[in-house]
Amino acid sequence: MLMYCKKCGRVYMGNNDDTETCDICKSKMYPVPKQYLDLEEEDEDIKYDFFGDDMEDKFIEECVKTSPEFDQELFDKRPYIQKKRSQEYNRMLNAHEAIRAGADPKLAFKNGGQNLPKCPACGSLNVKKIGSVERVASVGFFGLFSKKINKSFECKNCGYTW
Repeated sequence: MLMYCKKCGRVYMGNNDDTETCDICKSKMYPVPKQYLDLEEEDEDIKYDFFGDDMEDKFIEECVKTSPEFDQELFDKRPYIQKKRSQEYNRMLNAHEAIRAGADPKLAFKNGGQNLPKCPACGSLNVKKIGSVERVASVGFFGLFSKKINKSFECKNCGYTW
């Protein structure tokens, strides 16, 4: 069922539960009155569709903005809040995808799963940064024959350094 928030005007498909709260302002959600819905009958079942042609504007003016709980500032900021939350959600999804592909979790969450070093040989994200202590130890042990001179990363899958 289509639900709405009287405080910020958020509208989404809910389950008509008395405990349903708005994901923007945490206020109670209410079912949208049927006169504002575009109803279609299909095989004796009523299908609730989103608002009809001009019904959304009418609904906002008559139901949302006339409510004593209505907050104009929150109503105006709602699209920005939704966009920001969507971006954060996508950032977290990208980070989790990068971790599943083998990236370092700390680096993946820091960068939001973007711009992660990738092995040029095998394409793996399972790489590590070569530390200065490790580089100095390698050069001290192998001298000029060290593989880690002028290298920054090492692939944990294929061992390639670059």
